[in-house]
Amino acid sequence: MKSPNSIYKTQSSPIRHSAASIAFKPLIIAMIIVLVGKAIPVSASASEKGIHDALQFTQVESGNYYSIALRKDGSVWTWGRNLLGEIGIQETVTISETDGPVRLSLLSDIKHIATSGDGHNLAVKADGTVWTWGTAPRSDDNTIHSVLPQQVAGIANAVTVASGSDFGVALRQDGSVWSWQCELNKNDTYSVRKPAAVSGIANVVQIHVFNHQIYAVKRDGTVWSWNEPSLMFNSNIKTPTKPVRMKGLSNIRSVTSNEQASYALDKKGKVWTLDAKGKPTAVQPKLTVKEVRAASFYTLFLTTAGDVYSYGRTVTGKQGKVNGLPKIKSISAGTYHNQAISERGEVWGWGGNHFNSVGATAASPDGMIYLPIKANIAVDIMIDGLMINSIFAPRVSANTVHIPITTITRALGAQFATNQDPSGTLSYTIEYEGRSFTFRGGESIILVDDQAIELPESVSSLTGAVAAPYQLFEKGLGLSITWDSQLQQLRMNTQVQVH
Repeated sequence: MKSPNSIYKTQSSPIRHSAASIAFKPLIIAMIIVLVGKAIPVSASASEKGIHDALQFTQVESGNYYSIALRKDGSVWTWGRNLLGEIGIQETVTISETDGPVRLSLLSDIKHIATSGDGHNLAVKADGTVWTWGTAPRSDDNTIHSVLPQQVAGIANAVTVASGSDFGVALRQDGSVWSWQCELNKNDTYSVRKPAAVSGIANVVQIHVFNHQIYAVKRDGTVWSWNEPSLMFNSNIKTPTKPVRMKGLSNIRSVTSNEQASYALDKKGKVWTLDAKGKPTAVQPKLTVKEVRAASFYTLFLTTAGDVYSYGRTVTGKQGKVNGLPKIKSISAGTYHNQAISERGEVWGWGGNHFNSVGATAASPDGMIYLPIKANIAVDIMIDGLMINSIFAPRVSANTVHIPITTITRALGAQFATNQDPSGTLSYTIEYEGRSFTFRGGESIILVDDQAIELPESVSSLTGAVAAPYQLFEKGLGLSITWDSQLQQLRMNTQVQVH
C-alpha cells in the first residue's frame, strides 16, 4: 500500500519491530510497552439500567500521588503514580504513572477499600475475605515490582479494613478487630505476625490507622486506641499494645487523625478533638458534618448539605469552602491531593496533580489543580464480548475515545509493522484478516488501499503508550465498533464489515 503523495512510501517492505530496531525510537518503545491480560467474560444478562447504576463510584481513597476507587458494581479502579509499583497493575514495573482510571481486573465483588498512602492497599470482598496489592517487598534484582491483587490468608468475615505502611487491620462482622504484619524484604528470615485478633477490644463499628496507631470506635460511642508493632521502624513491641479508652469522647461514630491531632465526629454531626489537657474541644462548630477526613497538617469536612470545607495547611493553600464542586456524598484526604464523590457517583479531585493523581491532566504549569475537576471516565474495552485488561487507560475526548494501539493490536492478534522511508521518517502498518492500513504518529490521516481517510482526531500519546481514536481500527480494518457513553464501554466486533 503506497500513498499518492509518497508520505508513506517505504525503503523496503514493512519490517516487524524488534528490540534492536527500535532501541532509539521513543515512539515505538512507548508502543510496545504494553500488557494485555486475560479476557474476562462479561455477563449479557444484566440490564443496561442495572449496569448504568453500577457505574457510580461509592468510595475513593487518596494515596501519595495515586488514587484507588470502588464502584457500585464491585470493581476497583486506580490511577496516578506507579514509580514504586503503588497501584499494582504490573508485576514488574515499566510505567511510572497512568493518566486515567485503570481497572484492577483481579478484583471483583469488592465492598470496601483502603490505602496506607504509600502503596499498601487493601480491599474486602463480599464474601468477607481480604485482598491486598501495591508496592512489593524489596528484592535483590534492582527492579521495582508490584504485588498484584491477592488474598490475605487467615482472615474471614471482614467488613472494613485499614492500612498501615507495613501492617493491616480488619474489622470483622462480630465487632472484633484483627491485625497482621507485612513482609518488607523478600529474603528476610524473620517471621511476620500473621492475622490474629487484637485482645481487649470488641463491639467495634469503625477503625482508623495513622502511622502505627490504631483508633477504634465502639458501638457504645467510645473511642479506643493502641499501637501496632512496626518492622519498618524496628519496634521493640511484637504484638499490639493494650487498647486504651480515649477519655472525654462519647457518642462518637467515626474518628480520623493527622500529624497534629485526632478528630472525632459525633452522632449529632459535630467534630471534636482533645486539647493538651485531654479536654474535648469543638472543631469548626458552625458546621454540621457528615464525614471528616484528616491528613498531613489539614482536615477535610463534608457537611450534611453536601458542601466540602478544608482547614489547616491544605492541598491548595486555601482554607474554607472548596468551591466548584457539585453536591458531594463522600470525601478523601491525601497528603497532596483531595478527592470527592458527587451524588451522581463521579470522582472529583483537586490539589497536587503530579503523576495525574486526581485522574485528569493538570491545568496549570506547576502541576496543581486549584479548582476541582472531574476525573477521566473509567472505560472498558470489549472485543467480541470479552473485556480486555489494559494497563493504559482509554481517554474520552469531545469527538472520540482514544485507545492504546498495541494493546488492541495484540488483543486482536493482528500484525504490526514499522516502516521507514529514505529520510528516516517512520510510519506503521497494522494488518488483520487480509486488510491493512498505514498511519503516522501525531497525524489524523490513515491510508487504506491507497486512499487517505481522516480520523476525528490525531494519533496521540497516553502515559507510556501511543493511542489513537477508535476509528483507526474501525475505518482501517472495517471492524464494527460502538462507543456506549451511558455504559462507558467501547465494543469491538472482529467480524470484518463489508463496504
